[in-house]
Amino acid sequence: AFAYCNFFNRIEFSSDSKLVSIGKSAFFRSSIVEIKIPKSVKYIGKTSFMDTKYFQKVEFAKDSELMSIEVNLFTGSGIEKVFIPPHVKFIGNFAFSSCWKLGSVEIAENSELASIGDSAFSYSLITDVFIPKHVTFIGEFAFFKCTELTSVEFEEDSELNILGKICFAETSIENITIPKHVQLIKERTFMNMMFLRKVEFPEDSELTTICFNAFVESSIETLTLPSKLEKLEDNWCNFTSQLVNIFLS
Repeated sequence: AFAYCNFFNRIEFSSDSKLVSIGKSAFFRSSIVEIKIPKSVKYIGKTSFMDTKYFQKVEFAKDSELMSIEVNLFTGSGIEKVFIPPHVKFIGNFAFSSCWKLGSVEIAENSELASIGDSAFSYSLITDVFIPKHVTFIGEFAFFKCTELTSVEFEEDSELNILGKICFAETSIENITIPKHVQLIKERTFMNMMFLRKVEFPEDSELTTICFNAFVESSIETLTLPSKLEKLEDNWCNFTSQLVNIFLS
């Protein structure tokens, strides 16, 4: 609709708008600066705000009916913060990747979010993230090279069971507690994390395997391995010169 348009910077909708859908690539590479999405919108097509370098502000109502954040929706845009509405069930691959100004992500209380796709927030400037309890999947490279990311908090009774490989690599996380249903720490999950000091697992952790190079070139100092752990793959802690305390549950 407005892809490649460089003659406007703002879209306004009436307060009683009944708009339900915004099509694929609607504002792709346009000059849009801000937009307030009507709460009635359930779907926004992939790449709709991709490569909108002047884009600074997107607003969703607290009671927004939006059901998904589609693939590449905001990739390479200039947004600085975003609110994820409560009915969003998945954040697609590369949805916020390379959002070089994105520092704040707020996820609604009672969120229905279940999946965070591959590279969803990679190369952004987010500083902390709260993962709602219904999230079962975090994809590969999801937070890769989020160099300002220092804190990841999982909601109590987290249902997470899959952490994609390289998902937290090259972030600034210092401490993290892995939810109990995660069974694998995949390849290079915590690679090259220079500020990582401690990774913790709950006593009832279901973790069975730590994969090849899971902690390679990290600064981890202390690790307590859960009782159900069955396998440590070759080089799982390669080049972790500061790892001096390994405890067995």
